This record gives sequence, C-alpha cells and structure tokens, in this order.
Amino acid sequence: MFHGSIRFERLSEDELGALLKVLRIGGNDLCCKIGKGKSIGLGSVRITARLIRTDTEDSYRHAFDSTGVWNRAEREEPMDAYIAAFDRELGERLDAGVHNRYRNAMAELSHMLDWKTTTIPDWEKKTRTMTTDDPDHPFQNRWILPNALEVKET
Repeated sequence: MFHGSIRFERLSEDELGALLKVLRIGGNDLCCKIGKGKSIGLGSVRITARLIRTDTEDSYRHAFDSTGVWNRAEREEPMDAYIAAFDRELGERLDAGVHNRYRNAMAELSHMLDWKTTTIPDWEKKTRTMTTDDPDHPFQNRWILPNALEVKET
C-alpha cells in the first residue's frame, strides 16, 4: 500500500472540485492500469481520495489541540460540495449542446473506469486478445465499436 498527497494553495471551490472530480471519476475509487504488465493482469492501482484541509493559522495560534495532542490543524472534509461547485460552473459557462456532450463523455469514461466490469456476462469473451489462429476470424472484418454505455447493455 502506498500513500501520497497532492498539496494545493488558493484554489477556488470550483477549481478544487475539478481536481477532486478527476480523482473520483469512476466513483468513490479511481482504478487504473499502469506499467508494462497490463496485458497479463499486472499494474492495477486503486486510488481512494480523501480531502484533508489544513488551517495553518490555527496551527500557529495553538500548538496543542484540546486533548493535548500536537495540533496539526487538519480536518477531513466531504468532497461532494466542491465537485458540485465545479459542475455548476460548467453548467453556467458551457452552452447546452457542449454541456450535454461533456456529460455523455464523462458517463462513458466513468463506465470504462469502473473496476467492477468483470460482473458483465461473457466478459472474457468480449475482451479477449486478438489471435491469428482463431477459426472464426472475428478480427478480420472489423466492425464499428459501440460507445461505452452501449457495451454495458449488451
């Protein structure tokens, strides 16, 4: 298990919401495949984001908190209000057609990043690797791929 931090200063609510939305684009956890071992099932990474805000003024005023522990002036906050501020800002700045295309693209991306896709029937068959010795030759005459949301329904 690895832990990391993203430190930021002076972000507006909607800017912080944009950052948090990227970290929660597939739901509460962001799951990615990284590295060269993806084709053999390696490189799976799950990112669980938490928002911990630091009040530096409070830490300078009070060295210890009410329990006598060193005051780190950190508090965990819910992320949903910031993400909603970002979504509101997008809704105000984008015209309706562009905003609708954005929402559709985000829904498709969220679906593709969903780590629970293995519950789809025939998942192995639908995601198999191309081979040249397959008697059905399914990759010889290629078809246009459906969008991500249509794949979910089939």
